[in-house]
Amino acid sequence: RLTQLFAEAASSPAVDAVVLTGSGRYLSSGAAFFDVGVDKVNWPSVLHSQVARLNVGIFHPFIHFPKPLFIAANGPAVGGGTTMQLLCDAVLAAPGATFHTPFKKLGITKEGCSTLTFAQKMGSEGARRMLDEGEKLSAAEAARLGFVDVLVEEGSDLVAAACEFAEGWVSEGRGRRILEHNTLDELDEVNEQEGQQLASAIFSKAFWAATLRRRRG
Repeated sequence: RLTQLFAEAASSPAVDAVVLTGSGRYLSSGAAFFDVGVDKVNWPSVLHSQVARLNVGIFHPFIHFPKPLFIAANGPAVGGGTTMQLLCDAVLAAPGATFHTPFKKLGITKEGCSTLTFAQKMGSEGARRMLDEGEKLSAAEAARLGFVDVLVEEGSDLVAAACEFAEGWVSEGRGRRILEHNTLDELDEVNEQEGQQLASAIFSKAFWAATLRRRRG
């Protein structure tokens, strides 16, 4: 669905930029592999290919969207819902938003080009705390580290603020910020590598141990 909306926005002359936000309490709660098109029963090689292809496909539209792309983080974001934000041009957040990448706890590897983008935007401290330690950041701390570009005041209209920010960005003639530091080929290569690593991780002892712990509560 998101891929289709991106394609429509990219081709529409009436659209100069896109703002993404959540429709409920969460911006994005992440996704389980078997809830998004991966067969539970299959040959290991086929399952590996499915997971890698799915993971790469989630982030490909963010990388290749040709117009400025912004996040209005209205609430918690988890996993890929967090990493995809740094494939956008700016993150605006409500005070109650949180950002969490619990990959180590889940027994999986980093995704969404985060092995590249997190250090580029936040430096080594932010990348370590989020990706290696799995720390959940408040909006205020995420702003301090550089993950969040604009922390919107409590009670303000987040989406209106994001749209105003986007309009200013476009009026200045600015394009995709992520391409100021990386080429599309570089981002595609990292996305592919991370997708393959993630697919391999689901066959690891760490992944299945984490899965059993979650099921046991």
